[in-house]
Amino acid sequence: MSRLFSVHPLGTLLAALCVFLLLAAPSAARPAAAEPTTAELSLASSDFPGGAAKVSKQQYVKSVAPATSTYSRSFKSGTRIGGTFLLMFESELSLYPTRALAAKDVQDFRRALSTQAGRSAFGGFIASGFRKESKLKLNRVAVSQPVSLRAGQSSVHVSTTFVLADKRNLAIHMALLQTDRALAMLIAMPLGPRFAKADLRALAQLQSGRLQRSFTVANIGVPAVTGTVSPTQTLTVSTGEWRGAPSTYSYQWSRCDSTATTCTDIAGATSPTYVVALEDTGSVLRATVVAGNSVGSSSATSAVTAPVA
Repeated sequence: MSRLFSVHPLGTLLAALCVFLLLAAPSAARPAAAEPTTAELSLASSDFPGGAAKVSKQQYVKSVAPATSTYSRSFKSGTRIGGTFLLMFESELSLYPTRALAAKDVQDFRRALSTQAGRSAFGGFIASGFRKESKLKLNRVAVSQPVSLRAGQSSVHVSTTFVLADKRNLAIHMALLQTDRALAMLIAMPLGPRFAKADLRALAQLQSGRLQRSFTVANIGVPAVTGTVSPTQTLTVSTGEWRGAPSTYSYQWSRCDSTATTCTDIAGATSPTYVVALEDTGSVLRATVVAGNSVGSSSATSAVTAPVA
């Protein structure tokens, strides 16, 4: 996930946060199916009530495998969530070939920082970048234990506190949220030493709400049946058109009376194709497609065929 705030004094530090997450990321083939737009999935100004956030920069950025598409959106200083004002805030959204791969990055990051040794290594890693890029003198870095934000299907939050030589503290909060094949990374620096838990959770809920809506499956074009409607001939039903990025499809063919008033599922007819049987003669046929993902599912039914003859 990437290259955050290259012009910010803490740019290298923020990049280090991301690199640490991705050091052990496996490679994966890109999916053939069309993917949802990461720009639409990423947290936007419209998600913040009352115009409390304004975008300073947004762009597609190079993905790191196994992610297939990544979009970065930076917000201007002064972004507000609840009673907390943010000196710096960035949202980065990546899509993965599968839900499992997206969830694995969250799990790996949580596991890496669940031990004192892991947090020490992480703190040393980002302290090195801080000292190289910042003129501020750093005494030490403290990394919190990872905790869930109870947002999305999985989430993890850590805070990194930089204790400066002049006794000032700087705090950066990083949250990962996963819903289906999408993984959002939120990085924020509050204006002040503390980020109220309620405000941090509200920020995570804004992002998870956008992902939940985006992955809610709904039909926008009914399935269509093609083929010759005669015994021994093969009919084929399309998946139809859907929004919400479904990743699975199931099928059920039905036999109806000539007026399509009464329909009965055909036992075993659960593939995209169906060989018309002799007992179908005089009936009309239709197919129902159920499209789904880890968020939910929805169904749509084709128009009935002409009578089997």
